Amino acid sequence: MAEFVHPDDLQRANALLGRHLDGQSDYYECDVRMRHKNGRWVWISDRGRVTRRDSQGRPTVISGTHVDISERKAAEQRVLESEERFRRLFEDSRQPLMLVEDGRFIDANRAALDILGLAGLTELIGKTPAQFSPELQPDGKPSAVKVKEVMDTALREGCHRFEWEHCKLDGSHFFAEVMLTPIRFGERSIIHVVWTDITQRKLLEARMKQFEAIVRFSDDAIISKDLDGIIVSWNHGAELMYGYSAEEMIGNSIRRLLPLDRLDEEDLILEKIKRGEYVEHFETVRIRKNGETIQISATISPIRDDKGRVVGASKIARDITERKKYEAELDKLSLTVEQSANVVIITNLDAEIEYVNARFLEATGYSVKK
Repeated sequence: MAEFVHPDDLQRANALLGRHLDGQSDYYECDVRMRHKNGRWVWISDRGRVTRRDSQGRPTVISGTHVDISERKAAEQRVLESEERFRRLFEDSRQPLMLVEDGRFIDANRAALDILGLAGLTELIGKTPAQFSPELQPDGKPSAVKVKEVMDTALREGCHRFEWEHCKLDGSHFFAEVMLTPIRFGERSIIHVVWTDITQRKLLEARMKQFEAIVRFSDDAIISKDLDGIIVSWNHGAELMYGYSAEEMIGNSIRRLLPLDRLDEEDLILEKIKRGEYVEHFETVRIRKNGETIQISATISPIRDDKGRVVGASKIARDITERKKYEAELDKLSLTVEQSANVVIITNLDAEIEYVNARFLEATGYSVKK
């Protein structure tokens, strides 16, 4: 029979048969590959036992069966290969992956250990998600309480996606989008956990919210428009300055604010913006909703898309009407003093001369430098 058994199975089969023949086992049982008549290998379930021995205990009759189990072995091999593929997918994925059972980690891949700063699985196995979380989540709820809530939701609904703040071994924090998917094995319920690190996104969101708050509550008019001058955003400062609400202005042309004799200004500004240039401290005149004319100082900057192309403009404008009135009054006063028939001299608290008018120079014969 030896010439019919696969070489890799022969030693194991002989060892098991030898134990049975020696009386060390009640029966002989072994799965082996045997050569078919056509030369191919066939898996056989070889079962048998000694049914008769001589007076000295030596086996004289062995009865048994051979059952073709090739299909079963092929199915088992497919299962093993499938398990290996999924194990490789699990272990080699760059996405942090974990398995949780009864509220505790039972497995994790290298990416999950790395993001937590752990050297090996032993530092994770048996621990709860709350042990790698701050005491409170951003909404103020205890992490330990929320862990149970999200697990229950996943088991009830079949999956659950949410955001979570985690703690690394070194105490630093990071945010992840978490996806929980229950996997049932008979009576067991294992939860497959996928993390996506969103720390940078959360930082950008926080900065964006801060920026939005600055824009929303700024006293300056902050406006964005496309390259045709159509208004895209309009903050509260713009509402106060011009008298129009955001609903009245968004989608309309910025030219609505320009006096008729200054309509060409917008074309010149947009041409500069299209070339990627900035317009800084541009002083001009605009018209409020009530028809009142105001003087403004504006800075206009190009808005670029993710490819660096100019797609619009942002404008920050400040009402300088009162400042201009003050400057005009000051100019008038300066002219009055300069042209006064009386001698005018201004000194500081140290009696140092800071200003003299023309009549002083004429009366004393001194020059301004002296």
